[in-house]
Amino acid sequence: MKPLCSICITHFNNMPTIRQSLDGILNQIDNSFEVVVVDQRSTDGSKEVLREYADAGRIKLFEMQLRNRGRGRQLAFEKSTGEYIIASVDLDIFYKPVFNRLLGVYRNLFDGKVVRFGTPEVSRRDVIEMIGGWRDLQWGEDIEHWSRAAKAGVFVMVTGLVVADWIRPYGRSRSRLNTIVYRYEMMRDLGRMGRHKWDKVVDSPTPWGKLAMLSLMIAGTIGAAFKRSYRDPWNNSFRLSDYTYEKELSLEAIPE
Repeated sequence: MKPLCSICITHFNNMPTIRQSLDGILNQIDNSFEVVVVDQRSTDGSKEVLREYADAGRIKLFEMQLRNRGRGRQLAFEKSTGEYIIASVDLDIFYKPVFNRLLGVYRNLFDGKVVRFGTPEVSRRDVIEMIGGWRDLQWGEDIEHWSRAAKAGVFVMVTGLVVADWIRPYGRSRSRLNTIVYRYEMMRDLGRMGRHKWDKVVDSPTPWGKLAMLSLMIAGTIGAAFKRSYRDPWNNSFRLSDYTYEKELSLEAIPE
């Protein structure tokens, strides 16, 4: 039976968190969902863990021989079969048991849109195809994807819902050195985003807006060398006027 919804995951080297995160996802879904994971050349043993889940028939696993989060998200989407897609899902995060409700909220209130519920995104397959999926960016691939959805008039950002928690304090970065590398890669990709007419990532699509974004990246990189807490001012500054869902929304009020 064809699944109603596909959960699309991109993965690289999350051995300390992979079982807790993946079990948290699998334990809250039924046969109407499928889980598609794309591993990007993991080297810490986590790929073997994913193969265990795949051999047991719990996930669909595909492997890439390069690290590129945008290409990974696009491949997971292309290999999925559900009518609805839950994307921007990673395995260093613990997801609360809300995926059924997120899908219900989407179908009741936002059908035909690309909706960001904090960390994960919910959309419909034909909508993702219409905006062109994900581009070949290592960092910032989700924001670039959301900016194209906004330009097409189909983006909604729902604030105030806590649907996930970082399992480790650094999130994807995990150390000061890796945080600095992460910031460098984001700055390196800024020019590549420009090829795709990346704009409206801050409230103004002007060069001053891009300069403000670059300044936030530099500040985050410098701060990473002195602070142990995980903070992503670049991603947190992503705000699109007129695209935020301002009404109060309670997942508990939506039936599964």
